[in-house]
Amino acid sequence: MERRFNLIKSDFEKHEKRVLPRFPFCYLTFKSDDTSRVYEIKDISHTGMQLSLKDDAHRFGEDSLMKGSIHWLGKNLEIAGTVKWTTGNRLGVEFAKCREVMDKVQDFLNINE
Repeated sequence: MERRFNLIKSDFEKHEKRVLPRFPFCYLTFKSDDTSRVYEIKDISHTGMQLSLKDDAHRFGEDSLMKGSIHWLGKNLEIAGTVKWTTGNRLGVEFAKCREVMDKVQDFLNINE
């Protein structure tokens, strides 16, 4: 029986360690100061976010600086970060690593309010 299970291909040993929680929201938006385009936030954590454009490809490359504001339920958060990866119409942005930005993001994502 053990041999049968060996025939099943799996990525079981490939683990991705996520230390901080991620919040998948489809109604959270990010408006870029550079291009004035509005991105849908597919995934956000305390350290970064994944953005998507529905109809077009973005114009950012890896290691590009990105500034703009996150909008959700009447709240706005001015944020800056670095593009870490890009694929098609999606990109991953890491927030600036300073205490002030980290505190702002944590307050913005606080669900106790």
